[in-house]
Amino acid sequence: MLLGKPRRSAPHEFVLDALAPLEPATRPMFGCLAVYVEDKIVLILRDRSEFPDDNGVWLATSAEHHSSLQREFPRMRSIRLLGEKPTHWQVLPVDSADFEQSALRACELIRARDPRIGRVPKSRISRLRKRRTGVRAKPSDVFRFSAAVRRDAAVEAWLRKQPADLGSIARTWFDRMRRCGGDVRELMHDGCPVACVRDAAFAYVNAFRSHVNVGFFIGAELADPKELLAGTGKRMRHVKLKPGRAVDTAALNDLISAAYAHMRRLLRAA
Repeated sequence: MLLGKPRRSAPHEFVLDALAPLEPATRPMFGCLAVYVEDKIVLILRDRSEFPDDNGVWLATSAEHHSSLQREFPRMRSIRLLGEKPTHWQVLPVDSADFEQSALRACELIRARDPRIGRVPKSRISRLRKRRTGVRAKPSDVFRFSAAVRRDAAVEAWLRKQPADLGSIARTWFDRMRRCGGDVRELMHDGCPVACVRDAAFAYVNAFRSHVNVGFFIGAELADPKELLAGTGKRMRHVKLKPGRAVDTAALNDLISAAYAHMRRLLRAA
């Protein structure tokens, strides 16, 4: 009887157990194991005989976050086998006394969607850019709502009836849309609050069982350097927000401002 080759267990498998609620994907990479959450690579797990000093958990990060992450992980350092210069990626070395504790803390940050850990691979960025530079929206593509008003009592009623945690998120970001300019109007459409430039819809909020979407009617054309936007349709995109999960508020503010400005440009072109 022939037996198959025994399957090698993943290095530092406790890390995958800690990330299990996010349903991470894994792929072999350079003799290591790359870990992905949605579109982002977040970690590489390494346990090899060559360059054993760099065995451990590699964090997908960038130089701008090194200082703040160093406070979380005092033994974090650059990856030596990648060269003498500081590397964007950082390693939590397996030979550190606090290795397992640090690795589990990194998993906590990833589960909280901490923006300091996780990078969208260049191939994915390239596909997103190609998608955004496809067919551009025309004024005729705009959703127009003649019933939009400066303040809609139905919107306020919807915001008040949401569960406290979701309602707080929805109100925060819809209020941000309201502040974009004096020409912002609003209404309820398809069961959720919609923000318009006069009568032209540019953004919305919607609440689900455990999250809130901040959506954009022409979101496919917005610059999104922090890769917050989700969705694959021709025009619309959204950002999913969950209570207790970190979000890059500056980047989301920029998306809302950009959606408003983009709609104003479309209306001028009409």
